[in-house]
Amino acid sequence: MKLLGLTHPISWNTAACALDGSQLLFFMEEERLIRYKHAPNIFPNRAISISEQLLGEDFEIAVGFDLLQVPEIRALSGGDISHALAGSTETYRWALGQAEIAHRFSGKRLHFIDHHVAHAYSVIAQNAFEPGLVLSLDGWGGAWSGLVARWDGTNLAKLTMIPPDHSLGAFYTAITSFCGFRPHSSEGTLMGLAALGEHIHELPETLFDSSTSLPFSDVVKQYLSRHQRPETEIQKAAWARTAQHYFERALNHLVTNHLSADDRTIMLSGGCALNCTANGRLAELHPDRRLVVQPASTDAGTAFGAAVAVAMNNGVRVPFSQPYLGLKARRDTELSASHLTTRAADPDLIVDRLVKGQVVGICDGRDEIGPRALCNRSLVAGAHDPHMRDTLNKIKRRQWWRPVAPVTTESLVDKCLRSRTNADLRFMNVAGQASDLLRDKGPSCVHLDGSIRVQVLDTAHPLHPVITSYFDRTGVPALGNTSFNIGTEPIVHSFEDAMRTFLFEDRISNLYCDGWLASKQD
Repeated sequence: MKLLGLTHPISWNTAACALDGSQLLFFMEEERLIRYKHAPNIFPNRAISISEQLLGEDFEIAVGFDLLQVPEIRALSGGDISHALAGSTETYRWALGQAEIAHRFSGKRLHFIDHHVAHAYSVIAQNAFEPGLVLSLDGWGGAWSGLVARWDGTNLAKLTMIPPDHSLGAFYTAITSFCGFRPHSSEGTLMGLAALGEHIHELPETLFDSSTSLPFSDVVKQYLSRHQRPETEIQKAAWARTAQHYFERALNHLVTNHLSADDRTIMLSGGCALNCTANGRLAELHPDRRLVVQPASTDAGTAFGAAVAVAMNNGVRVPFSQPYLGLKARRDTELSASHLTTRAADPDLIVDRLVKGQVVGICDGRDEIGPRALCNRSLVAGAHDPHMRDTLNKIKRRQWWRPVAPVTTESLVDKCLRSRTNADLRFMNVAGQASDLLRDKGPSCVHLDGSIRVQVLDTAHPLHPVITSYFDRTGVPALGNTSFNIGTEPIVHSFEDAMRTFLFEDRISNLYCDGWLASKQD
């Protein structure tokens, strides 16, 4: 069975993927291809075209959104969108998106999967279809803002659906906007800022449901509207810490209320699953359970999850074992220039540059899926330099306090963390406390509150021997890693994207691609 998985075009992040039987051939966000951050509400035509080339003529479509769950437009099953006119503007826009899908894939068999069910299947596949508790939480998807379910290895049993009135994502976005950051885009900024603040704002308990600790989202917005917006960084940090406190409380309440003695795994997906700090806290509170978080937890992940759900209904299981599923970077533009030195790269050469305090841009192999760079499209630097975080944040055109993530190996990760939780650490989405060794020797990749969101790199990755050699040379068990982009640009996709950024930004001294290193400084 061949499937083209698709995010509904009226989504904040759009993507497409290609499945051939149990093999995931391709999975990529549209933003990387069209160079427009998030690609909000944009039909993922580029990602679809690549998928179609891989699949050929005979395939079916799986869409990560089921409009039939929205009461106002159930009549769409008959092809009539007139009922949507009586609903909200947002509902009508979703209906038009449905019509666009039908037109784009006329003659193809279409499968529409509930938004949160698609999210759930994306992380179930990552967990190798092992049983456990599954949560999909975001701002809004279909008629709901979240799902709590149990996967028994074969079937997904819904335990509760969370209505938009209790949206945990909308709550966090409301405070993001209240603090003057861009909603639906800068929630990660708020999460990072929370490390600088103190929890001094006790929100009234009337803003939360007494049985679930979930916020009444609209009531919270009304509450915030009656208060003065924070202006200073200290004031914003206090509100950020407040948002983080109540977010973590609600997330743990949801898990604790539904976790059974037989659930050995907690699986998270949906936009809220990108909150690394909350994930780390959850892992600490439930040490006997394995925590698995889908790296493509934005709306983009529903493209893959929908395809997995349809494949499962046809008796096919699609594994998700690694995130490098986009297009391979090809060095088809000449690296040489009058001010560049180009040579074949080995780990020791790269380590030489890192030890000297130089930044290395990595554009190698296939694009990683998800909003976080996982060393195929990354800026890496030596963590030993206490000024390196400032350098990287200047390159990125972002606030001075923004954290840089450590990337390490399985043999060194215990030297990075104060204590190891039972969490999947491959995708930079679970935070923990840094070890004394890393705080002392690798200060640039430790956040201001002593936390780190570590990534454990697979042995097959080209940077694996670089990290090992760097540790042998410096005693630092990790490199600093952040995404290869500037400002509000998407993460670089092609070698041309990387080369353009490399040449534009003087503080990026080196560019690695396909076994070659170009350097501005010899």
